[in-house]
Amino acid sequence: EYNREPSNVIATAGDLVDDGIGNFDDVQIVVANGTQTAAGEHTARITGLSGAQAGYYKLPADESVLTQDYVIEKADSVLTADPTANELTYNGGEQQLVQAGSAQNGTVMYKVVSDDEPEAQADAPEATTDPEATTAPEATTDPEATTAPEPTPDPYDGYSAGIPKGMNAGEYTVYYKVFGDVNYNDVDARSVTVTIDKANPEVMIPTARELTYNGAEQVLVNEGSTSGGTLMYKLGNGEYSEDIPTAAASGNYKVY
Repeated sequence: EYNREPSNVIATAGDLVDDGIGNFDDVQIVVANGTQTAAGEHTARITGLSGAQAGYYKLPADESVLTQDYVIEKADSVLTADPTANELTYNGGEQQLVQAGSAQNGTVMYKVVSDDEPEAQADAPEATTDPEATTAPEATTDPEATTAPEPTPDPYDGYSAGIPKGMNAGEYTVYYKVFGDVNYNDVDARSVTVTIDKANPEVMIPTARELTYNGAEQVLVNEGSTSGGTLMYKLGNGEYSEDIPTAAASGNYKVY
């Protein structure tokens, strides 16, 4: 497993001659590419012999015994702190949805889905066949025409290192995932739900007008206003409307 330290692939010479009292010829095997540090697949190769008696020996003719494949596995990244949802109220601007998470040996990245994203459209109805319609000739293929290159896949699957933002009131699902690198594994995606609460609008209340019967329709109240949403009115048991209620007959009226 990757640990920043070089690997140590070694080979030992066999069948060395000894002097009868346990002293063997001085021969060592030279190995190339056996000290890699990066995670991945590697191949070590025996390239020669060294030592005082190396000249009396030779390497095998079979090339297959002179190489050895080995693998340094990736180490694991660690999510050290999960992102946390911010407490938010609609203010007309974009707001960061979460406090950033943190990771060791990786980068925390995010993507967001909101509950007001449009749903996928329904399948289009099947086309009906007109029995009197003529059949279009089949398209011919131009052998010299070039094929458009396929788009390059996103290695981060829509994730970004920037803290996601939202503007409209509603519920958001923020997905977060630790991406490693050539030496470290990713950490599986998790999610946190964030809500931007609706704001309470500032409302200027409509005021009653002082009216005297004149035989014509008269506006009953002075127009109100609101900092958010739509101010609507209704007269008595009527329906709400953006129109300010009017009346012609003398009497008392209750405007909602």
